[in-house]
Amino acid sequence: RSRSNSGACCCGASDCSGCSASADDPAVGGFPASVYLAVDTRRTMAFTVHGGLWAAFGLHYWFRFLERKFPGSSLRSVAGKVVSHHSICNPFAYLPLFYIVNGSIRGLSADEIRARASMEYWPTLLYIWKVWIPLTVLQFAFVPERHLVLSSAFINLGWNTMLSLVYNRQSTR
Repeated sequence: RSRSNSGACCCGASDCSGCSASADDPAVGGFPASVYLAVDTRRTMAFTVHGGLWAAFGLHYWFRFLERKFPGSSLRSVAGKVVSHHSICNPFAYLPLFYIVNGSIRGLSADEIRARASMEYWPTLLYIWKVWIPLTVLQFAFVPERHLVLSSAFINLGWNTMLSLVYNRQSTR
């Protein structure tokens, strides 16, 4: 329950952060300030629900599975966890569920969700790998399994702010 709550809170907060990002912030890429000054409650709900469900029913069990399959924090174990996480979990569970949950809560049709995912899937997955592979190496090497979901939730504050900005770029133009 606390995993779900921490995941949901961090995702909701990060989306609000994405909503209020300033156009002068270079990380935003110069999007108009008026786009981000209002919080879109449906958008924030979508990020919050996805984050809570993912933390409670995705990451929690996935991290347990990885620890059983690759116990400890040796170089070999960390490499096995990182490769599994980024070649199985992210491309086939996390990212598809992100598009399905976000699109469904925001009222998109199945065709609209599919179109959006097909347009954004590979660039987003490449960005996930670029950002998260170094972070998961550090997590799997230094964070005990029982704290991985919580540490991921806090790292997700930054990640989901950027994901929110990227995902919502099309809907605000």
